[in-house]
Amino acid sequence: MAKYCTNQYLSNNIMDVSSILTMSLVLIILLVFIVFALELMIPIQLKFEMNGICRGYIYKIESNGKLSEEESDNLKASLEAIGLKSPSIVTDNTGNKFGDKVTLSITCEYTHDRLINLYHRSGETLELSYERTYFIRKIEN
Repeated sequence: MAKYCTNQYLSNNIMDVSSILTMSLVLIILLVFIVFALELMIPIQLKFEMNGICRGYIYKIESNGKLSEEESDNLKASLEAIGLKSPSIVTDNTGNKFGDKVTLSITCEYTHDRLINLYHRSGETLELSYERTYFIRKIEN
């Protein structure tokens, strides 16, 4: 037990203050870098989710020939459920027939706080859009 209390043992096995400060600074910088990277990935993931939702509704429009009012409301609710605000849906809902070319255009806004530097965050609004042209596959007799 006496050998663990000697000055030589303590100086060899205990980190000095400069090492502790250096490691703390490196960990803080690493944490800030991870937060920046995650905040850059959130809008990308949100865009993938939006594309998946819109693609599902395009399949419905292709087979039905139009986007009904109920489906339009469900699409808006789905987009708002993932955090998008004020979705705007533009499509041709007239009596489309087999082979008609129709464009579905959707725009939404996403607002979030983004880390500007180590101590400050700032609000940012991104506009996400989805636009696809497709052909109606509904066959009418």
